[in-house]
Amino acid sequence: MLASCYLPTIALTRLLASPGWKTLALDPAGNATFVDEVRRTVEPSYTWNPYPYWRYVEPLARTLQREAEEPEAEAADAEFRRKYNIPDPPPPPSEVIESDELCHDH
Repeated sequence: MLASCYLPTIALTRLLASPGWKTLALDPAGNATFVDEVRRTVEPSYTWNPYPYWRYVEPLARTLQREAEEPEAEAADAEFRRKYNIPDPPPPPSEVIESDELCHDH
């Protein structure tokens, strides 16, 4: 089972880690190129649907849309905190996962 999902996972990771591919995905003029690459390397029957259907947006489209909105939301939040003299929130606690914890059931 692991081997059957490994290659598509790596292929999808390559696309999601690339700013160029993410830009194409969200650009109406480049989206077809992105979808063709997903179909070629990840899932042949993949369908991109960025429009809500009964409050549902296809997960890959939803993830990329949220990532694109994140910098704008962070900038607005920072401006709000600056304007009203609100201190920055503390950083999230870091969590270290040891490599042997990833492969064993606890």
